[in-house]
Amino acid sequence: MDIHALAAMSRNRPVYCWGAGRYGVMAMDALRRHGVGITGFIDKTIRSSRDDTNKILAPEAIDSPADGFVVVTSMFFEHEIESALLAKGYTNERDYVLYSNLKRWSFEIDVSGICQLKCPTCPNGNFTGRKLSQTMMSFALYCQILDKLITEVDFLPDVQLYSWGEPLLNPSLPDIVAYSADQGVAVGISSNLNDIRHLERTVQAKPDWFRVSLSGTGNQYSLTHRGGNWDKVASNMEQLARLRDLHHPEMIIEVNYHLYRNNEKNLDEIAAICERNGFLLKPNAAYIDPLDTLIDYAEGKPLPDSMLEIAQSLILDIDAVIQDCRLSSSDSCVRENTIVIHSDGTIRQCPHVFGSQYKLEKNILSSSISEIDRLFLARDLCARCKSLGMNNFYAHFLSHTKLES
Repeated sequence: MDIHALAAMSRNRPVYCWGAGRYGVMAMDALRRHGVGITGFIDKTIRSSRDDTNKILAPEAIDSPADGFVVVTSMFFEHEIESALLAKGYTNERDYVLYSNLKRWSFEIDVSGICQLKCPTCPNGNFTGRKLSQTMMSFALYCQILDKLITEVDFLPDVQLYSWGEPLLNPSLPDIVAYSADQGVAVGISSNLNDIRHLERTVQAKPDWFRVSLSGTGNQYSLTHRGGNWDKVASNMEQLARLRDLHHPEMIIEVNYHLYRNNEKNLDEIAAICERNGFLLKPNAAYIDPLDTLIDYAEGKPLPDSMLEIAQSLILDIDAVIQDCRLSSSDSCVRENTIVIHSDGTIRQCPHVFGSQYKLEKNILSSSISEIDRLFLARDLCARCKSLGMNNFYAHFLSHTKLES
């Protein structure tokens, strides 16, 4: 089913998005822009990332296809929800559709190839090989890229303006956000919030959602967000809330809290900050990137010294996770259809790799999306990763949360 068929179908029956988190809210907005009438949400937590969403039903509220058509808008629990729908008598593309099937590609555009922190679980802090180029994407290049995507991609509801870099370091970020809004494309930003020189102009440009990455408070914060300053970040979070209220009250703000063995004690303090400022709290078990180093490790090479110590601080044991991945390997990968565009316009083979050898030969402006699709299908990296079950490595960590999201 394509977006046009779904738009026609939505005129004849109630349509619900199953998944009311940030991804679901952005999906709802995109579907409405394309003429799909959304009646409300289904979500087990009975809450949404945004206050202006329609009614939210518990999964038990729908018993059969007669209760409405469902668009599954939960990224990481898509298959579980699909199983629940099938058990209720739903039929794919008659009674429900996976949002991932409507949205053939996801795009991450790394508008900054630079990050000022050296976090030990991030390749900016632990990678020892040949790195990607460290550049800032110009506003002109971004406009060329977005125009190309709009022309070639049938359904482009949103793009992420980050991958490994810190987007707020790019002075062109406010213009990039504003141009995206003018083109009807939603954008998301993730920031460590240590440098807010361009924050107010960015909020004024109206990004759809804003994520703050945290991993503790006080001295604990600087151990895992190495090079960062907790007092500065805490103050900047208050400023972010004020700027949202002043310029863009509809903006979703979520705090992605990286859980380690030694920082769960700080979670109550973070929860209080989120409650006070109207932020959504998303605690997730911290994991290690990049994938290229992890694949080497799964194949028998030692972990580099830069990753050994932090691996001991993770909530999940990576050796146990790798072993489980081997035993429960599958071909599915939630990131397989994500195209990451680096700040210089080059394309990475996978969102989780960092070595320069994993760039595609052509950049985004010299390749059609259909060409990129063919190159992706021929990726040796994917075959190597799936043979080890490592395509499911991150799912273990992302499903291990302190609180339901």
